[in-house]
Amino acid sequence: MNVPLLVELRGAAVRTVPLLLLALLAGAWLGAGIFARLLRRWSAARGSAEAGALERTATGSLRLLLVLLGLDWASTFLPLPPRLEVALSGALYVASILLAARLCMRLTAIAVQGYLGRAADPAARERAQKEYLPLASTITTLAVGMVAAILIAHHFGHDVSSLVAALGIGSLAIGLAAQQTLGNMIAGFTLLIDRPFRPGDRVRLATGEAGVVADIGIRSTRILLDEDNLLIVPNAELANTRVVNYAYPTPTARGEVRLRVTWALAERTLALGAELARAQPEVLASPPAEAVVAALPAGASAAAGAEVAVRFFVGEGAVVTAVEERLRLELTQRLLAGRDGAGVAAE
Repeated sequence: MNVPLLVELRGAAVRTVPLLLLALLAGAWLGAGIFARLLRRWSAARGSAEAGALERTATGSLRLLLVLLGLDWASTFLPLPPRLEVALSGALYVASILLAARLCMRLTAIAVQGYLGRAADPAARERAQKEYLPLASTITTLAVGMVAAILIAHHFGHDVSSLVAALGIGSLAIGLAAQQTLGNMIAGFTLLIDRPFRPGDRVRLATGEAGVVADIGIRSTRILLDEDNLLIVPNAELANTRVVNYAYPTPTARGEVRLRVTWALAERTLALGAELARAQPEVLASPPAEAVVAALPAGASAAAGAEVAVRFFVGEGAVVTAVEERLRLELTQRLLAGRDGAGVAAE
């Protein structure tokens, strides 16, 4: 072995270390600067606070991460004792992994916050950030922390296969045990972002229940029924069923009262029904209330009569039921007060 040649090569490598460090710092600052400029343009186009926070977080952390990785690479050229070289390389690797984990968690939190901020309703946006942002941050911290621990343990020569298998089996068991709960949480997140209805909207479910949405929670949605009872529906059911929202596209709602009358009372019922509907204080003038013959019995005859429907619009869906009941009662009383009142059947 040519010992003088090795010593000379080692000395040359030592002399090049300062140049490598300078090149490393210059490259890290240049790369981070280019990345920061791209992020600045993107954040200016987005015009959101989350975009600015993403720029500041990513730029500083990326610059430091590049420096740590470069120092780890440059340390291989230093004439250090083997133990010191291993210790320095391990310390730089651990610092790089921890910084990358912190950067990943921070970027995930900013991304989730920005996605939750897409909700146009300030109340829904605040509720989503209050309920789902801490949960997402906790899950991200646990996941990134476990990955970082596995990478660090593997770097120092520890067998992590059993740990990975145990984590995989544990995650599968937890997922199966909490399948319905996780499904309701994901469905609740979808309802807050998609906003098919909001608290205060009057809705009718496919099962027939109607009421006002009181609250959209992580696991369930609470609906105050017309009977002043509270209906609690799992979010997964609401996300996979048909829901009629009386508040959209406009808060107006249509009401309808049907009566089956004889042909002798049909004309009078049409005129009286429209008159009484227009006299209700909650009924809108436009579009005007109307009364029509809605259906004829099969094989209709003069004795069979007809079904008359009185239709009207009100300003909000919450009063539809009350107006229908009042109109049905008044119309029936007026018709029963007439000579042919026996030919009336309310529906």
